[in-house]
Amino acid sequence: MHELKFSEQLIHHLLLRQIQSRNKSEIWFAVGGKTFWFSIQEFCLITSLAYGSDPPVLGKEKGDGSGSFRSSMLNGEVRYNNKTLEVIFKVASSDYDEDMVKLALL
Repeated sequence: MHELKFSEQLIHHLLLRQIQSRNKSEIWFAVGGKTFWFSIQEFCLITSLAYGSDPPVLGKEKGDGSGSFRSSMLNGEVRYNNKTLEVIFKVASSDYDEDMVKLALL
């Protein structure tokens, strides 16, 4: 069997064809004159995309109550460019390895 690879373009074109559904636990698409759907869980599992209001890297609170990744590592900034992120990464320090990995992935 051939190895499957993730295709950003395919997912993008699929999302452009998303149609509204009354059932909030399903995501529907119209492609080639046909309508099909996935449960939100199936869609997230297949595409490895998150579903919700906040991106998981920037919106979740830490269990220790110290604040979100954005407030602790990015000084609460919402907009930043590559140069700014590079400077932040070079001077950053954290007791949480996960935060440093998240910053590196940005």
